[in-house]
Formats: sequence, structure tokens, C-alpha cells
Amino acid sequence: MINMKNKKAVSSLIAVVLLILVISIMIGVIFLSFKTTTTDQLELIENIRPQDELTCSRVYVKPLSTVYSGTELEIVLENQSDVNLEGINIAIIAKDLIDNEILINGYFLETLEKLSTKKYKLSEDFIYIEGEESYYIKEINEIIISNKTCPNKIINIDKYEQIEFVTDGLLLMLTADTIRNLENNDLIDFWLDISGNNNHATKYVDDDRPTYMINQINNKPAIYFNGENRLLLDSDLLDDQNNLSIFVVFSYEQITTFAPLLFYMLHGSWSGNYQNIMIYSTSSQISSTLANGSTYNNISSLTDIVVDEWYYVNQDWNSTHQRLYLNGTFHRQDNWTSQMPNDAVNFLIGARGLNPITNYSHLYGYISEIIIYDRSLDDNEREIVNLYLSNKYGV
Repeated sequence: MINMKNKKAVSSLIAVVLLILVISIMIGVIFLSFKTTTTDQLELIENIRPQDELTCSRVYVKPLSTVYSGTELEIVLENQSDVNLEGINIAIIAKDLIDNEILINGYFLETLEKLSTKKYKLSEDFIYIEGEESYYIKEINEIIISNKTCPNKIINIDKYEQIEFVTDGLLLMLTADTIRNLENNDLIDFWLDISGNNNHATKYVDDDRPTYMINQINNKPAIYFNGENRLLLDSDLLDDQNNLSIFVVFSYEQITTFAPLLFYMLHGSWSGNYQNIMIYSTSSQISSTLANGSTYNNISSLTDIVVDEWYYVNQDWNSTHQRLYLNGTFHRQDNWTSQMPNDAVNFLIGARGLNPITNYSHLYGYISEIIIYDRSLDDNEREIVNLYLSNKYGV
């Protein structure tokens, strides 16, 4: 016979065990569900970042204008919001002079204050993250702007105003404001040609490298030559030229006779029949020379140049004449009917000599930009380049 008390005790024990099992299963289900929900929420927060989305609802940025000219791009932004915008990112998809697609990506340092308007310049306010750090913008395809405060808010700018520039016949373009990753007073090994022709300037030896200097002209950098420095260009660059137009942006620290900006030695010695192309200072003027054996053509500016002032000079010649312009103004012209041979031995920036080793004179001063065309420019084209240089450098 079964004891009823024991039967009741066993039933109670089974009931407790079952209850515990049911509770355990429910806790497990709840825990699993909670864990999945929590994980999904974390991923959701990480991907969508609703806190930024809420901030974005208060952000209204309006691009007022976009102007670009080769190596410079300016964007005027208006912040119509009641929040300051930190670290405005910009991605530029553009084409260079030879129609290669380039990417310029980075951010502006300066804060765009609430309810304010600000102009940003790539050359002054921009920190590069990736893409082209030395560039020439021929055509902009797209500009995308966002900011660290609101990374999901994208502004597409679809209207651009380009400052016109002459690219036909562009042989070389060296601009100090496209030199990146150098600090003030760093020595220069290499100066990139952004014309797309790979006519880069390089050092000769370590001991005579010029110096990169920031904020020298209109808040832009320049290359400093201390009377012992030089850079080399390809000695074949100007061979067989019968037409040429050269622009140099410069400032003299000391003005001495035959202090060269550019010197191109083609053949010969000083005592024989030599050929050269040179832009240099006399005791008080800027001069340009073409020499081909017995044919020697030298012209100088009508006005004096002074130390610590900035200028840009244009030497332009074709099969009939050589002309000299200073700061966009015509100064002198002389006849020229000779053609340069193709046996060049030397092309120097900031020095003059028969070869890279033997230098007879050097530049004490600064060069900020050099532009060379393989042809003579007409008046309209020259005015376009003048406008580009005068706007950029304030001279």
C-alpha cells in the first residue's frame, strides 16, 4: 500500500522541478531575445547614428560660390544653422590638364560659425587626407561637402565658375603652392611639374638645394635661393624652339648684375659662339636675353625693380621678335629671326653657368611660379595668364 503522505511529497517535488524547468526555459528565451535585440540596437546605432541624424535636422549649409583657377579653389559657404560646424569635409572629383580624373579629399581646419559666411581656400585652409596633393584643375566634375558634426548630410555643388587659363602649348608649370608635405625652411629635392608633361625640377646635389618658405606673397609660399642654390630642369626641354613664352613670379633679396631667374645654356663657351636663353637682373632692371652665335638680343625693363617687392616677368618670342613684359605691362621689343639648336647642355633655375657644376652667378631671392609655353602667346592669351597671376599673387 502506498503511503499518501509520500505520494503528495513526490508530486510536490515534481511540480517544483517542472516549475523551475519552465522558468529556466523562459529566462533563456528572454535572455536570448534581449541579447539579439541589444546587438541589433548597437549595430543600428553604429550604422545610422541617430544622434547625428537629429543634429543634422538643424544643419543648413548653402554654397554661395565656387571659383577655381588651376591650382586654387575657393568655396564660399553660408551656415544658416544655429550650430557651429567643425571639420567640414570636401571631396573634389575633377580632371587635370591631360584629362586624367583626379580626387582631392580632405577637410577644412577653420570652424564655420553658426549663422555666418566664410570663404575657404584649398591652398590655405585645407588638410589633405588622400588623393592628389599636387594638382591642376582643368575641369570639376563634382564637389561633395559634409562635416564631422553631420557626416550623413551631403551637399552637392553643381555650379562652378572657372577662372579662364591658357593650356594650349603649356610645356611646364611649377607653382610653389602645390608643394605638399614640407614645413617652413625645409630643403627642396623635387618640384613637380603640374602641366602633365613631367618636366619636373630636381636638385643637383644636397648642398645647393633651395628652401621652401611659407607666406611669402599674398599668403602663398615661395622657393628661396640664397646665392648658392639651384635647381635643374631637363636640358632638352627647349630644343629647336622658334616660339616661346615664359612667365616667372619673383622677388629679389639682392639685385646684382646677372642674377638669374632662369638660364638655358645650349652650346659653346662665353668666349665663343654660344646660345642661351636667360631671364635675369641687371643692376636695376629685369632683362631677357636670346643668344645664338653672332646673333645676340637683349632687352631690359623700362622701370627699375627694387628688393623685397614681388613681380612677374614675361619673356615672349617668335620667329620675328622678342618682347618683354613686367607685371602684365609691355616694356620693350627687339627683332629676332634666329632659331635655337638642339644641343642644349644646361637648364638652371636660380643660377647661371656653362654646366651644372660651373656657376658664375646665382639668385638671391624668391621664385613662386614658373610657366613655360612652347609658342608665343597672342594678346588675348597673355591677358588671361596676366589675370590669373595678378589675382593669385596680388601684383
